[in-house]
Amino acid sequence: MSASDIPDDVQEDVPPNPASGWLERVNDPDGAHRRRMASSKLGFGIFLISATLVAIIGLSVLQFLVSGVAGVTMNGAIDTLKLIATTALGFVFARSVGRGEE
Repeated sequence: MSASDIPDDVQEDVPPNPASGWLERVNDPDGAHRRRMASSKLGFGIFLISATLVAIIGLSVLQFLVSGVAGVTMNGAIDTLKLIATTALGFVFARSVGRGEE
């Protein structure tokens, strides 16, 4: 396209009117499915973080209440839950930042 093909009365940087038929919405079922899957993965990650935090708090309170009676420690279980929560938190942050492709 050369400069002579452009009429003199053209306004620059004005997109075409969508009602004129120049633009049409593309039906992309795969893209919609990918977005739903990404959203559900993110939701599950947030749920997993919340559940592990509640379990850590519950085990910590239980350990505090019974520590004087039986000398029971639940440090191994609490550390495992911390590992799961930290891993899920990394997943959620990585998903939230995005890759810039979409």
